[in-house]
Amino acid sequence: MAENIDEIAKLLGAKKVGIVDAGGGALGAMRLGHFYSERMAMRKALERQKNRQANWVLHLSIPMSQASLDKLTKLAENASSSDCQVSPMQIAAELLEAALAQCEPK
Repeated sequence: MAENIDEIAKLLGAKKVGIVDAGGGALGAMRLGHFYSERMAMRKALERQKNRQANWVLHLSIPMSQASLDKLTKLAENASSSDCQVSPMQIAAELLEAALAQCEPK
């Protein structure tokens, strides 16, 4: 069987990276479907995040007050969904980008 899996992967231009132990029968098929749906949801969320920040090249730490971090944390919680988590620093970066877009250099 392993030779068939490797051959199928080769024909599809893929590679086998692991084995999912989902069991057999209807419940195994259900577990396998759940595993792949979660994996695809994560991949989509990462792609959306990566596309949104494609032109960002630096990832810096910025000192701030605890009050500011608390506000950013609440905003991040409101902006997050079950398939896409937003961090407080992503909110801070978006706010900074928006503010700078409205400023004209002298």
